[in-house]
Amino acid sequence: MARANGEILDGLKPNGVFVINADDERIEGLATAWSGRALRFGHAAGADVTVEDVVLDENGSSLRLRTPSGSAKARLPVPGLHQVANYLAASAVALAAGASPEDCAAAAGALAAAPHRGEFRRHASGALLYDDAYNASPPSMRAALDTLKLLAGTRKIAVLGDMLELGPEERWWHRETGKYAVGRADRLVCVGKRAAAIGEGAIEAGFPSADVSAARDPDEAAALLETLLAPGDAVLFKASRGVGLDRAVAKLAGAGNRESGIGNRRRG
Repeated sequence: MARANGEILDGLKPNGVFVINADDERIEGLATAWSGRALRFGHAAGADVTVEDVVLDENGSSLRLRTPSGSAKARLPVPGLHQVANYLAASAVALAAGASPEDCAAAAGALAAAPHRGEFRRHASGALLYDDAYNASPPSMRAALDTLKLLAGTRKIAVLGDMLELGPEERWWHRETGKYAVGRADRLVCVGKRAAAIGEGAIEAGFPSADVSAARDPDEAAALLETLLAPGDAVLFKASRGVGLDRAVAKLAGAGNRESGIGNRRRG
């Protein structure tokens, strides 16, 4: 993958800017093949575009964007440390194109989740539904579970489905995801044949077996959740796109019940 990403250098003009993820050693290594200007973003030492004073909460994050041309305070209305990383990448590209740190900070407040990529919905019980069901990989599963832990709620439920196209180590990756759920979720609903290994890994790591359920498909998962959800619950939905886990969210959330961001949620 790093080699494929490096192909961009073949078309980059001498006066262009190579924007590099400083947190990915594979990509960072490509910089040796580029003699022009480079702009590194990330949390690693030596990154040109980074963040400091990060405060995470259920509504998003407050931070200070630090760049070679100055710094600016920003507020992201989407929760999760992975969204901070996404913001860093976008800011680095904008800075390379001539934007100022203040421009990047001002744009942060207008960010919103794309469909099924961190949207918030509501169940009739009042439970919060965190729809991140568009796709999944081991790193994004961990990021989503970290975000679930940040959300306010008396009970955190992780509805996790199959991760597809992981190759011969897919069972190991699913089990590791289950282990990572310990301490981040109070209940697990595993959707699909591969996802059964998520439950196995969780139980092996100390997750109570009574709090792990299995469902064959999204429809069965939705039916199960209808009997479980209560006020104060926060529910994460995450799986590869082929699983169609967003169908479960649609069944559980009423029409017009989409929320543009948890930061815009009214509190009673």
